[in-house]
Amino acid sequence: MSKLAVKYITKRQAMPASAEGDHEEHPVFWELCGIDLHVNAGEALGLVGDNGAGKSTLMQIMSGRITQTTGFVNGATRVNLASLTTIAPNVRRLPVGKWIERRMDAAEVDELQRPHIKQAILNFAELGQWQYCPVGRLETGLLARVALGLALFITPDVVLIDELLTLLDANFYAKTSVQINKLKKQGVAFVIADPQDRVIESFCERTVWLDFGRIREAGATPEVITKYEFNRNWYRALSWPEQLAYIKKKQQEQLDFDVDTEYTRFKNEQFDKGYSIKDKARLRKRFFVEHGEDPLAVPAEAQAPQQKPKKKKKHHWGRWLLCLCVIGVLGCGAYWLSTHGGISPLVRLMHHFR
Repeated sequence: MSKLAVKYITKRQAMPASAEGDHEEHPVFWELCGIDLHVNAGEALGLVGDNGAGKSTLMQIMSGRITQTTGFVNGATRVNLASLTTIAPNVRRLPVGKWIERRMDAAEVDELQRPHIKQAILNFAELGQWQYCPVGRLETGLLARVALGLALFITPDVVLIDELLTLLDANFYAKTSVQINKLKKQGVAFVIADPQDRVIESFCERTVWLDFGRIREAGATPEVITKYEFNRNWYRALSWPEQLAYIKKKQQEQLDFDVDTEYTRFKNEQFDKGYSIKDKARLRKRFFVEHGEDPLAVPAEAQAPQQKPKKKKKHHWGRWLLCLCVIGVLGCGAYWLSTHGGISPLVRLMHHFR
């Protein structure tokens, strides 16, 4: 059973101006071009790919830190991301202990569990006196330890590890391996991106190879790693002009990507599973704007808008009766005035003001 699944994920990226007063138009490209993948309970899924392939962006989308342009993220309620690239500047000024407390606040950890979890993270990271040091002053290895401790100990359903395991020394790597395997046995799912093939091979049953924002290969880890390594060797064998031409071609594909092809794929899948043309506007809004749960995760009949029961037509007899009573009273009053001479003075008064 999938613990976390993403479908039709795209990410449109606009390059910001490089400097104040820069009015030059910058290209808009698609960093992710239609990603589908899933990870099961107790499984680790590897992500491999060269720099700029989209691994970190995909992980941030899966963790909810950034919003995709199209597509859906379905599954786990608590996704913990361990990454050094997502640490905000204001966090870097906090003492490490305070950073841990803030992360527990965000995760809404129970008050009774908070001191135990905090101590478990500090013990795991082996920080000692470094817990009082500002986050920004920690060297990379120690910072990686804390980031991993936060992700592994704050009650995760899914843990995303973005190129941290390579930063660890041998002893702490072994310690982290034990904790990851322990959580996998408890049903926690992992997505691990790392530049070292040995890391992916040691943890991940399946692997996805991302290449310029697209899935190049997906399957059993040994097979995907073999194909990925073959491609790297092929690229290294190219001459420098050939490498530049290849990069230019792949980057142009990211510029030319047509997101409507993903929408057509999504729409056809919905129609095959029971949705109809009358749902088209609602499906388009869900795909491009809402980014909610994939409609196929819920039966079509449950998604159909509930028709409001027709209101019974009310007969307004009371209003008509009131109108008749008012007309009757006015008529009787007019008759009484005419018979008792009440109109003549009124008429004389009107003539007087003419």
